[in-house]
Amino acid sequence: MASLGGFALWMGTTFRTPIDTRKVIVPYLLTIIFFIVHVYEEYLTDFEVAITDITGFHMLEKNFLTVAAFFAPVLWITGAILIIKKTHVGFYFLSFFYVAMMFAELSHYIFPFLEDGTFHYVSGMYTAAIPLIPAVYGLWVTLTEIKKVKRLALET
Repeated sequence: MASLGGFALWMGTTFRTPIDTRKVIVPYLLTIIFFIVHVYEEYLTDFEVAITDITGFHMLEKNFLTVAAFFAPVLWITGAILIIKKTHVGFYFLSFFYVAMMFAELSHYIFPFLEDGTFHYVSGMYTAAIPLIPAVYGLWVTLTEIKKVKRLALET
């Protein structure tokens, strides 16, 4: 879902209107840092057990750590390099990451209701909103920069 949402966002934004990546790289990197802090909370509070209870599909701690603590950060840091290089793939990563953080992290607040119908703490809930702050700011900067680039193009 995040990849498709990211693709739609990318097509409607930086695919057609590249922006100055110096404006978005700091919020992007802060989002990565806060995501890693969030994954650490999930690790400490046995996220794989919670997700197994919610979905009914057994998740091993090893698999959770491989994806969330290794593969995802490597992917996002690779995205940072591609963003700095101003590549189309880098701009796609930017959009994909915004969408992934905004929807995946907000889903932590739905998990308690999926688990037993009441609101209570579920693994990762304390820090789930932290990556949202720089991600939302980064999206706002991206949209602001696109408007600026388009306005300058009309003036010339």
